[in-house]
Amino acid sequence: MLKQIEGLVLRTVDYSESSVICDLFSRELGRRSYMVHGVRKPKAKITKALLRPMSWVELVVYHNEERDLNKVKEIRPSYIYQIIPFDIARSNMALFMVELAQKGLQEEGPQEELYNFLWVYFNQLDQKESPAWANLHLHFMVHFSAELGFCPSPSTSPIFDYKEGEFVQEKPLHPYHFDEESSQILDQLLRLGRHQLAELKLNRIKRQHFIEQMILFYRYHLPNFQLKSWEVLKQIMG
Repeated sequence: MLKQIEGLVLRTVDYSESSVICDLFSRELGRRSYMVHGVRKPKAKITKALLRPMSWVELVVYHNEERDLNKVKEIRPSYIYQIIPFDIARSNMALFMVELAQKGLQEEGPQEELYNFLWVYFNQLDQKESPAWANLHLHFMVHFSAELGFCPSPSTSPIFDYKEGEFVQEKPLHPYHFDEESSQILDQLLRLGRHQLAELKLNRIKRQHFIEQMILFYRYHLPNFQLKSWEVLKQIMG
């Protein structure tokens, strides 16, 4: 059955001399993998450039619920970035965000709310006048964990204990907690909207330390979790 969908490219893996497997998160079907034939041929109708991670695309696919891997008939861009490809910091931030999405998203089936959540962050990053975009990946990381179901509510308590999933008054005896400074940053990010990030005053060292605490938090909930893109982004901006 042919089905028209739109989605975010999470990852593309070479499959043969001419084909790739595209890992996609779509509004209509959630996370799915698709075989795309002929992409790596010199005169391919569908080029590999369309399937770069963080690309937003419209597709016509051969959909079969019984198969884990379906095929693509047609594909075209649904949104063309205006700023991100020409800004090395923003492009690496977008790759960080899409890798985080790729590692966190698991479920198939319609997930319009989560799809819209991803879209507004990538769209905001692509806006020239986006306020305090240098902290947008931190806000994304915090609120994406809420979408996945393991983020706490804001609190006046000073320490975030992620083993218990809440802020607490005293430092726990176990190692699964943030330090007080990162706990405060987490609380701020939980309270601030995406367009209020200019209120968050962080230098490079604090930003990097917070992200590394968040990576440990994600790893606690998602075994074997790692972000290869973080090492690159850390060198550029943190």
